Amino acid sequence: MVALMDRFADAAEACRQRREKAVDELVAKARESGGIEDRMYWSIVYDFDHAPMTTNRRQLADRGVEVPAPDSVPDEAVAAELERVMGALGRMGIFFLHTDHIDDRTLLKRIATEIIDEAVRELPPSDAAVEYVDMLGTSPKDRDTFLAMYATDREREHALSAGIELPERRPCPYDRDSKLPRPRR
Repeated sequence: MVALMDRFADAAEACRQRREKAVDELVAKARESGGIEDRMYWSIVYDFDHAPMTTNRRQLADRGVEVPAPDSVPDEAVAAELERVMGALGRMGIFFLHTDHIDDRTLLKRIATEIIDEAVRELPPSDAAVEYVDMLGTSPKDRDTFLAMYATDREREHALSAGIELPERRPCPYDRDSKLPRPRR
């Protein structure tokens, strides 16, 4: 476990150093051309326009975390595998919301076949900038799931006042969200 934590720390530090060097180069070019020399400005430009593209799967692999094909994981190991993968993503600054309506295998499958293969900018993890992955989308079915299982009374009242028919309240079938990794404050 210590070796894995070291790999996360080493990868984060290497990424920070690459970013700092690239931002220094952007500031130097701006200085030479009489442009904006503000480091914060060039940091933002780098983050949005120049940072190399990667995937979370590749970042996990670089840190020694392989994500198996979900169907290859035995039933009795799915929960532990999901916890391992979500913990690793949390160490990279990626956190999940609204997972209590999804069973472990389905959640692992969505993470392994959709989420971690999306193109992302390679940026060092930061307590000041984290990513949240909401497992509810924007479809009417997802809206109804939110209103039935997650919404506060106030959110339900607001939806009702907007003309949305409210589904019956239902308890979430799983209790995972409260145990998931969260950013440090």
